[in-house]
Amino acid sequence: ENDEGEQEAHIVVGNARIIRDALPNATFIGFTGTPVSIKDRNTREVFGDYIDVYDMTQAVEDGATRPVYYESRVIHLKLDQNTLQLIDSTYDLLEQQADSVTIEKSKKMLGQMESVLGADSTIESLCLDIVEHYETNRANLLTGKAMIVAYSRPIAMKIYRKILEMRPNWKEKIGVVMTSGNNDPEDWKEVIGTKSHKEELARKFKDNNDPMKIAVVVDMWLTGFDVPSLATMYVYKPMHGYNLMQAVARVNRVFQDKEGGLIVDYVGIASALKEAMKEYSSRDRARYGDMDIAKTAYPKFQEKLQVCKDLMHGFNFNDFLTMEFVHLQKLLKM
Repeated sequence: ENDEGEQEAHIVVGNARIIRDALPNATFIGFTGTPVSIKDRNTREVFGDYIDVYDMTQAVEDGATRPVYYESRVIHLKLDQNTLQLIDSTYDLLEQQADSVTIEKSKKMLGQMESVLGADSTIESLCLDIVEHYETNRANLLTGKAMIVAYSRPIAMKIYRKILEMRPNWKEKIGVVMTSGNNDPEDWKEVIGTKSHKEELARKFKDNNDPMKIAVVVDMWLTGFDVPSLATMYVYKPMHGYNLMQAVARVNRVFQDKEGGLIVDYVGIASALKEAMKEYSSRDRARYGDMDIAKTAYPKFQEKLQVCKDLMHGFNFNDFLTMEFVHLQKLLKM
């Protein structure tokens, strides 16, 4: 506005305009590591259609990354219908553009989410299930590295403390990685630590032989942090789109004979994953769009079973599953 209070228009010239004026005959090519959003097509309007796409399917075929598998364990938390609806509504909010009304609505809803996901009984169910799942299926896989993605900083602390309560000898095994704030409770500080403490945790987590195996995170380490042997991610935080795909990619790195990464879902990210996949290539959608682990893992199991059968060719192993263990030992000693 000028002194008389009249509105004045200003033209703002951005870098794109300056470069176009300076190089009028140049060909402009864009490189992006993430898909162009379906809802906002302006990148393709500026640069034109894709010249070439290197998708996830190609990366897996080339051996550059490993496939990611999905397992839902939401039911293990025994959440009531209202809570499940609240979580679903959060995904809808995440999708919306952040105008002032949405922001106010989301503040209220995110506050509700904090109390629902942070309830002591729910945290207890979550931690019991994570510990049981980890010890039974994941602890002895590769280097046993796993990540737990917590909804918020207070919830990350609750998860950390509850797991240590259940497994007091895991002090070396588990760590919390998140930003610290001036208003944090005093007893958080020794857990979160300084910048050098976080750097030390990163070094330990990347070291395949280090006893530090489980990282509880909120936002840190969910992008650009690579631990090739990391094969398990427990998700207790609604995420969507680019952020979700970035987080999932923490477990798809190549490492020795790693089959793939596993995403264990406690907050119903299946629909958000499907939604995010719409922005990827059609063959990626066909290959990774199915959230049913049974459909993806079962053919792999049948393949390995056939290998075992081939190794046992010529032997009658029909009694193997029914015979007494003592009898089996005698048989093996013969």
